[in-house]
Amino acid sequence: MSTTAKPQTKKFGKGERTIPHSSQKAQKWYPAEDVAQPKKARKSLRPAKPRSSLQPGTILILLAGRFRGKRVVLLKHLAQGVLLITGPFKINGVPLRRVNARYVIATKSKVSLNGIDSKTLEKVSEDGYFTKDKKSQTKATEEAFFKQGEKPEVSILRELSLSRYMKAIANG
Repeated sequence: MSTTAKPQTKKFGKGERTIPHSSQKAQKWYPAEDVAQPKKARKSLRPAKPRSSLQPGTILILLAGRFRGKRVVLLKHLAQGVLLITGPFKINGVPLRRVNARYVIATKSKVSLNGIDSKTLEKVSEDGYFTKDKKSQTKATEEAFFKQGEKPEVSILRELSLSRYMKAIANG
């Protein structure tokens, strides 16, 4: 027998066919776990480019959500492509929020943001600021059952930074 794998040519009825060697044939079985192929991204990631009318200090009108129709102040463009806005809360009840730029109309009115602390603004614009704190998993006990109705504690530092914010915008 030869060690090279050559295809054989056989005659069948009217024609000929080449039959590959057994080492060249397709497998009769396939592995149970396929190797994962990464999906190709069709779109390239680009940083969000806000409209020219959306400048910090501009008064905006919200078009959707719980506070639709309210006029709010634009504080900053965030890295995620959203806008950081506030009412301020003491004036019209709109808290510090993130809003998609598609859901606002910019007005020509502007408010000066001179009184706002830049360190606080940076802290608020971080990714983890708006996420909830994860609670530790505790077993269902009587104490946990009776604590269900209580409001969760807001960190003191966060509350102080928000109150400074609101005062600066309301006065400015």
